[in-house]
Amino acid sequence: MSTPADPLDIDESALTEDYAVPASKAGGFAWPIRILTGIAAIFMALIAGVTFVDVTGRYIFTAPIPGGVEIIEFLLGLLIFSALPLVIVKNAHITVELFDGFMSEGFKRIRDFIVLLGNAGVLAFITSRMWFTALEMQEFDEISLHLEVPTAPLLFTLAGLSAMSVLTQLYLAWMMIASRRTAAGGND
Repeated sequence: MSTPADPLDIDESALTEDYAVPASKAGGFAWPIRILTGIAAIFMALIAGVTFVDVTGRYIFTAPIPGGVEIIEFLLGLLIFSALPLVIVKNAHITVELFDGFMSEGFKRIRDFIVLLGNAGVLAFITSRMWFTALEMQEFDEISLHLEVPTAPLLFTLAGLSAMSVLTQLYLAWMMIASRRTAAGGND
């Protein structure tokens, strides 16, 4: 009789492969992907740290961090937009594979290409809206509610990170075309 596997037993080779995938798919952009991975990890750690200190301060010392919720909101936006290119490169979006069994590989490639371009278009629209909103915020010297810090620099940063996601999707779409041409050229 075999013993059940320990649920906390982690396959380290799977974790290593999991982290290597974005860098290997990024090609010439491997270093920016590695840097974004570190930045996203820092933002996640900061969110956890600020939350811990804020909650501890609130319930034990009745002294929460002034503007703690706003700090966490800012960090969450930075985390999401710094991690988005990683999700795109790794193709780790939430997907429904209900009809994949009925589709040919060629149709799946075309679908994936169209989805990449569609996502890039939608994200480009979101990026442009964030950029123009940041310009308006800068023009009117808008500040955050609790911390009273300028909000335009944060929105410019989010727009820049979002633009990186657009470029990542366009790069992957280009790589799909280039790899298809290489494969077709190799068969001649």
